[in-house]
Amino acid sequence: MKIEVCDLPKKIEVYGYLSTQHFSICLNGQRYGYFPNSRGLRQGDPLSPSLFILAEEVLSRGLRRIYQQNLVSHFHIGRGTTVVSHLLFADDTLVFMRGTKRSVLNVLKYIGEYESCSGQKVNKSKSAMYCSKRISVARRNSLSSLVGIPIRKCPFSYLGCPIIRGRVKFCYFEDIMRTFRSRIEGWYAKMLSGMGRIVLVQSVLSAIPTHMLACLNIPKGILRKLNSYIADFIWSSKLDIKRRH
Repeated sequence: MKIEVCDLPKKIEVYGYLSTQHFSICLNGQRYGYFPNSRGLRQGDPLSPSLFILAEEVLSRGLRRIYQQNLVSHFHIGRGTTVVSHLLFADDTLVFMRGTKRSVLNVLKYIGEYESCSGQKVNKSKSAMYCSKRISVARRNSLSSLVGIPIRKCPFSYLGCPIIRGRVKFCYFEDIMRTFRSRIEGWYAKMLSGMGRIVLVQSVLSAIPTHMLACLNIPKGILRKLNSYIADFIWSSKLDIKRRH
């Protein structure tokens, strides 16, 4: 397979790296056999992340190029803010654009070219469109049918954090509260000492909201509720009952 990308050599023989792999089995400290790979690249192979990053770099640079060529209209968050065309993390991709038919068609065209070259494919059953309130319902439905992806409403979760539009509401953080409760209710079934419960609070429960606290301003009511769950777990035999003093 030959590809041209970034500042790397014009031709990169990727298939040569995949077809020359050999394996041996290590059993009780002894290696047995030495056989070639016949089923392609396996998950967990040291070469797999490098190839994935290489493919994602092609996708990122291609999206950036069609924006620079004004084939796609930028989505402006506000004055003086950084214009973001797309975000990539592992196999999750967010693409930002104005809700015009021309922009959508050009993005779809490039993604189709990327799919044919890389062998990757967009999973439309796990994809969604999020539109501004300024876009009419008729245009939303038209764009949704054009792309073949359903329209959903905010908030949605990305990298473990809710993406929120407008005022932060209590209901947006029900998942983290549910996680707290499920962990604590599972621990109640075990015979834990007071010190054992404190260790679990410090090592497990306190770490759950850390990532979200670094990204969002969680309402004080949510923090008070989480603290009450921790206090119930330490001092009571069940959640939401009167504690002993």
